Amino acid sequence: MGVFFQFDDVDAFTTVTQGAPGQRVFFLYARQGNVSVAVKCEKQQVAAIADFLRTAMADLEPSTELPRSLSFETPPPFEAAFVLGPIALGYDRENDRL
Repeated sequence: MGVFFQFDDVDAFTTVTQGAPGQRVFFLYARQGNVSVAVKCEKQQVAAIADFLRTAMADLEPSTELPRSLSFETPPPFEAAFVLGPIALGYDRENDRL
C-alpha cells in the first residue's frame, strides 16, 4: 500500500531546498495544523508544479475573501516521507480546491 496524505486546507505549502547550488535536493513541504509532510522531488517537478499553479491561479475569478497572512516560518529539520514520482494536478471547481 502506498503512502497517502490529504490536506484539505493547508496552512503552508512551499518548496524547500537543502545543499549548495549544483548539489541541491528539492522538497515540497505541506503543513495543516500539527501534521506536516516533506516529499523529495526533482527540480523539474517543482518547476512544472509552479507553472501549473501560476496558470491555474490566473484562470480563477478574483477572490472576495481577505488573504491569509503571508508570513511563513522555515520548516524545522525533516526527513522526506517519500520520493515524488509521476504527479497529476487539477482544480476541483465544486470544492474550490487545487
